Amino acid sequence: MEAPDGLQGRQVSVSTVRPIEDPLAAPPRLNAWGKPVTLNFRFDASVNGIAWKGANETFTDQANYPDSLFTSSITPYRGSMTVPEAIDQYIDTPAVASNYLFDKYYGRTNIYCEGDALTVLNCVFGAKAPNRGDVGYGDLGPTIYVKGSSNVIAAGIYFLGNVTATSFPLAEAKISLNKDQVLGVLNSQSFIGGVNAIAKPVNLTLSFPNVYKINQEAGTNRWERDLDVNCVHILDNNGRYGLMRNVAATNGTRGASLGAIIDELPPGSTIYTGGYSSYQRSSQFTAAGHQHGFAGVFGNRYLRTEGPQGIYSVYEYDPANTELGARQPLTVLRNSSYNNSLWQQAKTGTPVTQNIVSSVAPGTDEAAYTNSSDNVLNLTTRVFYKGIDVNTGQTVGGAIYSTGTSNGKMYG
Repeated sequence: MEAPDGLQGRQVSVSTVRPIEDPLAAPPRLNAWGKPVTLNFRFDASVNGIAWKGANETFTDQANYPDSLFTSSITPYRGSMTVPEAIDQYIDTPAVASNYLFDKYYGRTNIYCEGDALTVLNCVFGAKAPNRGDVGYGDLGPTIYVKGSSNVIAAGIYFLGNVTATSFPLAEAKISLNKDQVLGVLNSQSFIGGVNAIAKPVNLTLSFPNVYKINQEAGTNRWERDLDVNCVHILDNNGRYGLMRNVAATNGTRGASLGAIIDELPPGSTIYTGGYSSYQRSSQFTAAGHQHGFAGVFGNRYLRTEGPQGIYSVYEYDPANTELGARQPLTVLRNSSYNNSLWQQAKTGTPVTQNIVSSVAPGTDEAAYTNSSDNVLNLTTRVFYKGIDVNTGQTVGGAIYSTGTSNGKMYG
C-alpha cells in the first residue's frame, strides 16, 4: 500500500490545535501539541516524496494554509509570530484563568505502522513542538510509530529544523509552567518508537540502505553512493545543513534535534539493526569519499551538551537532570554482514565507534566514543556489550562481530 495519491510528492502541513484544557485536574491543566497530517497503515506500506511542513512554517504561510487549520485561540497572531509566541499570547488573554498549569507542549506522530514492512523514501519532516509526549497523553510522539513486527527501510530522509521555545514570559507571569515539559528546542521526539499505555513488545528492524549508485570507476566495482536519495539529511530552520559550531544555537541555525533516533520501546522488544552492508562500505565497492550516511550535524538536546541518543538506552529526558534511570529491557541484535555502527557520516563513511574498553559487564552499554571530537554527528550513541544484564534484562546478541577490537560489541 502506498500513501494516498493526493499526497504522493506533495507538501502537507503540520498544524497546531487549540491548547487542550482540563479544568477538572488539580490544578486545571493546559496542554498544546503540534499535530501533523497522519498516515495510518495496517498493511505493508510505502511512503515516497512527501514533505511535512513544520508547525511554524505552516502557521506563518497564510497564502497556502487557511485559518481553519488552526484553533481560533491562536489565529489572530498569524503572520507576526511563531506558534510558541502565539500560545504565550493566548495564555495571557482572559480565556485562560490564572490557576491553570501549562503542563505539556509536544508533537504527535506522522506515520503509524502496524504492517510488516514500511519503506519511507525522499520525505521531509518539519518540526512539530519543542518537547516530548508521554504515555499518559497517548504516546511519546515519534515521527514513525510501530506496532508488532515491523521492518522499516528509510532513505532520503530530511529532518528540517526545530521548534524553539526557551521561554513563555507572558504565561510565566500569569500561571504555573511545567518547564521541563513545555520548554525545548526540538524537531521531533524521535524518528521511530513504539510505546503507549497498552503497547506490547515490538520486533523492529531498521535499516538505512543504499538505494542507488552512480559513476562507476573504470575497470573497478567501485561506485559513488553519497546521493541525496541514499542519505539522511540534518538541516537547520533555514534548510541548510546543521554544523558542529551551531549545535547549541537558538537563532534557527541549530541542526534538527531529536530525543533519539530509535526511541523507547515496550519492555521485551527486540531491535535488529542493519545500517550499512559491509560490502557497500568496502573500498572494493565504494569510491573513496562517496559513502552514504548521515549528512549534517544534529543539534543539542535542550540544556544538554550533545544531540539525540542513537538507540534509546537511558531515561534522560528531564532537561534539568542527568541520567535518571535504568536502561529499558530489550534485546539488541545485529548480523555480522552489516557494519558494526548504525551511524556513519556521509561522504567520509566515518562511524561513531571510537570507544574501546576491555572489560565491561555483559549486556550493558556505554558511550560509543572517548572524546567529543570523535562524535562527528553529535549523536549520543552507545556501544552495547554482548550478553545479558542481570539487573535490567537488557540482552545484546546476534551474530555480532567476534574478532579484533569489536569483539562482542555493537554500536547503536
